[in-house]
Amino acid sequence: MRIIQIIFILCVLNAFGQERKINSTMKVVEEYTIDSYSCPDSILFYVGQEVETDNKFKQFFERINRKFKDRNVIVNTFFDDDLNSSTEIKTFEDLKYDKSNIESRYVCILGLGDCTLSADGINKGRNIVIDKEALYWVYDLYIMLIDTETDKIMVKRKLNVKGEDLLDKGNNRLVKILGRELKIIK
Repeated sequence: MRIIQIIFILCVLNAFGQERKINSTMKVVEEYTIDSYSCPDSILFYVGQEVETDNKFKQFFERINRKFKDRNVIVNTFFDDDLNSSTEIKTFEDLKYDKSNIESRYVCILGLGDCTLSADGINKGRNIVIDKEALYWVYDLYIMLIDTETDKIMVKRKLNVKGEDLLDKGNNRLVKILGRELKIIK
């Protein structure tokens, strides 16, 4: 009987701690969706993080606008570089937004955390050679969709991403994943 209880507890803990792999470079580490969630008619994508990557977020917003232009969702973007928030995001509680700057009902707050530059080295005898082209970024992208009228969190996702550049410069993979997670794209 005790063995059955231990197996049951291990199965339950394993089910809650699983990561969902999206593709070879991205996985969902943490997720939450409200039970009655459906894609809103309009979403404001918002970043209020003072980081050196603000230009990368602006390029990311341009790709969001192009990708979701033909959908039945009105998409707006806002980059609040005046917000005095932490540059290091470790949890969803670190994501901040300024309600006074927002007129949209649904706000999708984005943030980067745990950014590191890594490389796979090639072992050549006693030396490990790292090619500049082998460098890649590993980071967490925090996504949180909030209903500003009720202050309810509708969707939370923490994506662990491995890419050649922050926010996947030059391709639309991350934008497609964002659209799927928010049910803008099926």
